[in-house]
Amino acid sequence: MRLKKGVLIGLVGTLLVILGAILYFVIEVGKENNNEKKDTSKIVENYNIYKTFAEETSSWRSENILGDIFIEEVNENYKDWIEKYSEYKKKLDEHEEKSKELKELCVNKTYNDSDIKSKCDAFVIAYETMVNYYVNDVNNLNKILEEYRSSNTIQNKLDNISDFNKGKYDYVDINDNGEYTGMNENS
Repeated sequence: MRLKKGVLIGLVGTLLVILGAILYFVIEVGKENNNEKKDTSKIVENYNIYKTFAEETSSWRSENILGDIFIEEVNENYKDWIEKYSEYKKKLDEHEEKSKELKELCVNKTYNDSDIKSKCDAFVIAYETMVNYYVNDVNNLNKILEEYRSSNTIQNKLDNISDFNKGKYDYVDINDNGEYTGMNENS
């Protein structure tokens, strides 16, 4: 009788442990699914804001930054260039702020939803492109300014021409895939 009672208690205990493990697993999977739904909702909301900002910044860059500049123009355009590049740097600072949550949610993370995966992939490409284009543009400006300072052919050369400080920005590869999208391209 005692043996049967012990076996019965052992079986009940084992069943309770198994049920507890199953219940724990179901609860954790439910939490994970709920968290992923919250994350995907945040991705959609932030991506739409980011996409609009990135498109506006790209248009602004096309209108204000792209174009040929020459050392012969430095005397008359230097102040204007510095103002435009200062505005450009502010846009990059705003870009950093607008991309914070997407970087947390998208970089090196995977999602089952193909739309969310596409949004994250597009974000990574747009983020890298925007920062890397900025660095390219500043480097190109500074190259022209260096040529100006070292030129012996410029008449009435100004003494106070210094490089534009690009700030904290340098070429980025936020997803560590070995590709710096937009690096050394000027388009």
